[in-house]
Amino acid sequence: KEFIRFLENRNGSLSEISYPDIESYINWKDASNCSPATYNNALTRLSFFLTCLHTREHLLVPSFPFEHFYKTAYYLHHDRSVPESIIDRIFTVLPDFPETIGLIFLTLYSTGLRINEVCSLRKDALFIRNGTHWLSVYQYKLKTDKEIPIPSELFRLLNRHIEEQQSPAEFIFTAIQHKDRPYQASTFVKQFKATLLLYDQTQDIVFRTHDFRHTVATDLYYSGAGLQTTRAFLGHSRDDMTKQYINHLPGHIDKLQEQYFEENDS
Repeated sequence: KEFIRFLENRNGSLSEISYPDIESYINWKDASNCSPATYNNALTRLSFFLTCLHTREHLLVPSFPFEHFYKTAYYLHHDRSVPESIIDRIFTVLPDFPETIGLIFLTLYSTGLRINEVCSLRKDALFIRNGTHWLSVYQYKLKTDKEIPIPSELFRLLNRHIEEQQSPAEFIFTAIQHKDRPYQASTFVKQFKATLLLYDQTQDIVFRTHDFRHTVATDLYYSGAGLQTTRAFLGHSRDDMTKQYINHLPGHIDKLQEQYFEENDS
């Protein structure tokens, strides 16, 4: 949209995009004093947009070397992993939660999926391949599918939930009033927060669903999964995005320090 407005202000047109049009937009974006990360994201999105115009609309789009215009960006590690002590407190009271919101949380915690992806899981998403339990997920943000391995116990609990519900709906978790629709993410968050307030040991917990995605990313990387594997599991399109999810530096330092003293007892 920003690129289209830029063209309109220059009396340009999407049907006649030129190399100078793209270069002028990039220079204008560079002069806006935005951060390198924001600038790089703008270039990436523009590249995808122009590719879409060429592929789907058959418009003539000039070949442009976007890779030569990217800036060096330093991405911060957001410290949003949920401490084990918080997770332990939640699990202490989780058996008393209503089954649906308890299972949604357990899936969120075990898979690192986005909350809207969890709430809209379909019954046919569960399958077994070569003895491993899998979950097929449609990523609404990236408009792509991915498959991830899940704990066998989660697989069993989700299948049991499906059998007990005996619902004709295609979704594992159905909306409260409209059983043919998926459970609403906003409804889950409200209900989960309200239920946490019912117990003394969880009243002070600040619950944010996306924090558990950070937790899974950090645990995977810290366990030796590697950046590419962690990125594939989360379904990110770029390494830089995955790096922002990994809170590995403090823990990595602690681990190296413990290792040093174990090897140098004297």
